[in-house]
Amino acid sequence: MTRPLAEIACRLSRPRVLATWIFDRLFDRVLDRRFGINSSFRASLTSLRLEAPDRAGYQPVSYLDFEVLMHAIDVNGIFVDFGSGAGRCVCLASQYPFEAVVGVELSDVLCAAARRNVIAAGVDGQIVCADATQFSIPPRATTFAFINPFRGRTMQSVLFNIRQSANKYPRSVTVLAYGSPVDFEFFDQFKRTEGFRMVRQVDLPTGCVAMIFENI
Repeated sequence: MTRPLAEIACRLSRPRVLATWIFDRLFDRVLDRRFGINSSFRASLTSLRLEAPDRAGYQPVSYLDFEVLMHAIDVNGIFVDFGSGAGRCVCLASQYPFEAVVGVELSDVLCAAARRNVIAAGVDGQIVCADATQFSIPPRATTFAFINPFRGRTMQSVLFNIRQSANKYPRSVTVLAYGSPVDFEFFDQFKRTEGFRMVRQVDLPTGCVAMIFENI
């Protein structure tokens, strides 16, 4: 997991990034209201009663970061967000010309919040309340987002399922890994996974990083 002090030190060393991150935090709720949703809160694993070593609490993707990230990939096929939380990523991705957008979330509480947000935003996103390892990968799914939702055996299982789906229904797939640049453990999981290669790293406005992987 990311060490908070290391993450703070990383941002302090980059004044422009720090200023953008502060702006992003201050206006997060404002952007939520403009979009008509409520996704700017945080939720710990304890509050969700989902404590487990592989899991992470809920924290939404940055509005600023997401827009930059979408310009870094080809927008096509079905978009799947694993660990979709309160549905911000699903709502935002639904603004782009994907065939469909699906969020997969384990928490009943967050699934309920995500469904309210999808309705409030007036988008056509789907929320599936399920264990990510048991989720059946749609044959036309081409883009998979991981906004630091989990790691360890859970991540290994989900990446294996994606690779198996791409082999069974041949197609190119893109995997988006989003998180703190000092969370080496998180990103190393993707780099070590057989069948994928990193094609690009995107340094995002708030200081977070996105690594983009494709199947080989």
